[in-house]
Amino acid sequence: MREAAFPPIIYRISLATRKRIEEPFGWMKTVGGLRKTLHRGRDLVKWFSVLIAIVYNLVRIPPLLAPSGGICLEHRK
Repeated sequence: MREAAFPPIIYRISLATRKRIEEPFGWMKTVGGLRKTLHRGRDLVKWFSVLIAIVYNLVRIPPLLAPSGGICLEHRK
């Protein structure tokens, strides 16, 4: 039903973009433990959320630097 409102190519682009945007939030909720945090208080939850976002970015670095795809720093001149 949603496809009828948009041309198919725009709909596919929208789905791909949505997946790319929502992926980190899903990771933070499941792996990072933000679905049901044990911390109380706005400042502590904010600090924990930033920490989980940092960890997510650290987890993403090795695949981005892998020689099979992405950026390889060894071959730069």
